[in-house]
Amino acid sequence: MCVKSLIALVAVSALSISGIVPTYADETGFINLHQLRRYGNYLCTATHEHTGNGTVQKNRKLAIRSAVRSWSDFTVWEYGSDWGKWKYARDKGVMCNGNRGSITCSVVARPCKLLRR
Repeated sequence: MCVKSLIALVAVSALSISGIVPTYADETGFINLHQLRRYGNYLCTATHEHTGNGTVQKNRKLAIRSAVRSWSDFTVWEYGSDWGKWKYARDKGVMCNGNRGSITCSVVARPCKLLRR
């Protein structure tokens, strides 16, 4: 980890603990390292994307599901469960390769969370 990233991590952690930058539920506070933008009832990363790589599957539907699960699992691990919902993500992209019986997919999207009303 580079020195700048470590300093940013310590600063965000300190601000989150002090209550200046709030974190909710199981949020890790790492989302505050990114610029955020509001879209209606959603708060999203302004430019930061996450990628999910799926495992080999027998058809495209299962391959996409595997890639989305990868995207979601990593996003939840990094930011918390509110950010890992694929249905709320923006600027989604899907790319698949292979033939029937042996297909892999990758997905990319900007994480978003639903804002409480």
